Amino acid sequence: MSGLKIFSRFVFVSWILLQVGGVKIINDSRIQVLLSNSSFSVDKLVYRGKIPGEPDELPTPRICKKLISEWFENLSQLKNGRKCEKPEECLDALDQLDAFARFPAPGSPNIYDGSFRKCNELNERGRHRRKYCYLIQTDEKMNCREEYHSVLFHPNRTAFGICGPEDCHGKDYASIFGGMQQKPFHFMMDRPVCAVFCTVREIPKRNMFYVFTSFMILLVSIVFFSSLYDYIRDTRYRLSSDTEKVFGQRAILSFSLWSNIEFLFQENRHGYIKCLDCLRSITFTWIVGQNVVGHLAFYDKELRATPSQISLSSSALSSLIPIYTYIFISGLTVSYAFIRANPSPQIIKRPITWLVFYFHRWIRLTSALMVFIGFFDAYGKYIQGPYDALTGYSMVTQTDQCTYWKDIIHVSNFVAVDEMCYLPAWHLAVDFQFTLVAPLFLIAFYYSAKIGTTLAVMASLAGSGFTIYFFLKNNILHSAFTGDHVFDDKLVELILSKPWNQMAPYMIGMIVGYFLAEKAGSRRIIHPVASAVIWVIVSGLAVSALMFGNVGTSQLQRAMANIFSRAVWCICLAWIIVSTEMKWAGPIGHFMEHPFWRPFGKLSYCAFIVHHMAVYFLFNMEEQAPRYVSFWHEYFHYTVPIVIYSYFVAFFLSLIVEIPMIRLNKMLLDKFIPASKIEDKEDISESEKENEEDSDSLKEESEKSEKNQKSKRKPVDERSIEDQEENEMSEEWNAMDEPLLERDYY
Repeated sequence: MSGLKIFSRFVFVSWILLQVGGVKIINDSRIQVLLSNSSFSVDKLVYRGKIPGEPDELPTPRICKKLISEWFENLSQLKNGRKCEKPEECLDALDQLDAFARFPAPGSPNIYDGSFRKCNELNERGRHRRKYCYLIQTDEKMNCREEYHSVLFHPNRTAFGICGPEDCHGKDYASIFGGMQQKPFHFMMDRPVCAVFCTVREIPKRNMFYVFTSFMILLVSIVFFSSLYDYIRDTRYRLSSDTEKVFGQRAILSFSLWSNIEFLFQENRHGYIKCLDCLRSITFTWIVGQNVVGHLAFYDKELRATPSQISLSSSALSSLIPIYTYIFISGLTVSYAFIRANPSPQIIKRPITWLVFYFHRWIRLTSALMVFIGFFDAYGKYIQGPYDALTGYSMVTQTDQCTYWKDIIHVSNFVAVDEMCYLPAWHLAVDFQFTLVAPLFLIAFYYSAKIGTTLAVMASLAGSGFTIYFFLKNNILHSAFTGDHVFDDKLVELILSKPWNQMAPYMIGMIVGYFLAEKAGSRRIIHPVASAVIWVIVSGLAVSALMFGNVGTSQLQRAMANIFSRAVWCICLAWIIVSTEMKWAGPIGHFMEHPFWRPFGKLSYCAFIVHHMAVYFLFNMEEQAPRYVSFWHEYFHYTVPIVIYSYFVAFFLSLIVEIPMIRLNKMLLDKFIPASKIEDKEDISESEKENEEDSDSLKEESEKSEKNQKSKRKPVDERSIEDQEENEMSEEWNAMDEPLLERDYY
């Protein structure tokens, strides 16, 4: 019997070769199985018709009907042994079928991938174009096209890869395959079709596309001519943009790449906490790795961890600690810069001081963010590929939510996740909301360390109390990446994206920043053995915070795990930063303060903005929807390339948007709000003599305070002396990091 089967198969393959006129066809056993065990019936094809009352529902195009009918007819001719009239079309029909998925297939139990590459290769033959699509099947007849992010959130759904004419829409394929009583291929599950999503589709250009394209052309033109003008001034006439006094010329030169690129590689000013660049860079890479896993978990249930399966790698990929690290650094830099500035009481009491403070922070947070959101809204939906199709056109879903005003005033964290325009924006919204209340704590720290610390601790406890309350009130909430994926969005909406959940890291950061500012130049020395012991303890605490941050079977346990893990992690961060800044960290401190980290730390803010779109871009370059294989595969195959791409785009975003806005901001304040109004003078009223006497006394007090601050911050070892002897930056670059009014890099 086995010999007869082999002979029959040989005759069958030979007959196919004869029918296509001697054209050589690859002897692929999968194709043989598909042809010999499948049935095609052109007469039973069901196409989409026009639905009365629904103008958006159009009938299947004629060209689509023609191409689908011809494809089924060619397959039927090959199967039934009839001679092909056009051998090349029969070969195309076989190759198109070869691009289909197979069942069963290794990997995810609910995703069956075909060959995206082979389907695209058919377009190189000069005939009609094809595209790769995913056929979504479910247990009951329904429409799953409008569901957010991924149609595979729900159980018992499968995605099956197909290849078909580009002239057909996803709804046409859903009607064709869903309307058949008998599936054309035996490897397709006999279940209703709820949607079909394709890797290529027509995207109508909206007004935003033309508006933002015009804006980009204008911006790039300004940058080009400004850079050319600055280059000629510098190389031919030896005129530096730093010394330019004319306001109009300075405004033009603020967009010069020739000058702005120096900022990324210049030495940091004395007093800058160098280890923060290293922390920001590592934290950013960590966040990218987490987002990669988060996107893969949209359709991979096996990736989701249970509390009994928590490991160090799974904890690192699902923990919220990187977000808390950014918030901690934000609170630290605000208080550190303010206390080191040591402003006079008169400056603190003037409303203009805090208006300028808010304006600076808003400009720094908003300028690069809004430009990139505009870029995302205008061009994001044109990112197409297998991942975009498998997630139900999630890029279109997100860009359709862009209303801009929520991100301009930074309230995007108070809307539902599926209503957010650009997901990373809610992190920045939390940061700006802390900026609104920061002056209350800064003033408290200014007058009394005890009062400031007490208020910060009380705010931390209040925020933790709100976290416990919302966990107890909502029984559906689970720890991140350990429960049902459907409820992850609710976890973000109710707890993770709200400022009270991140209040403790911010307040602890403010306390640490105050301590560093007060103890700058301290002569205290810790014995290396004691320092090593503390490092071992801190390492153990950090691992514990990672391992147990997502545990708990009850709502109270989950809430307490969230609270204590972030508190322990912030304590670990405090030791890392303080020990490095106080020169107690030894080789670790030298590593974290190495100049290598400087440009990456400065670009980390723009890279954070860019990375969300970078994930979609690189995922859709894959021939198949990405899968999670292992921790190291995820890290080197996805995370590292996305980090590199994000920094590459962030480099230009910073040079043409962020740094020019900083320079323009400084110039406008210098022109319309002279420094005398916010530093050491009061408005001259009718009693001019009395005010002049007051201003003289204030000058004397400020000079004394400056002398005291200088005496407190003398270098204590060779590293401090080297820091003090570094070349100072230009006056304009120093103004960009002005501690009272300017925001350090987030």
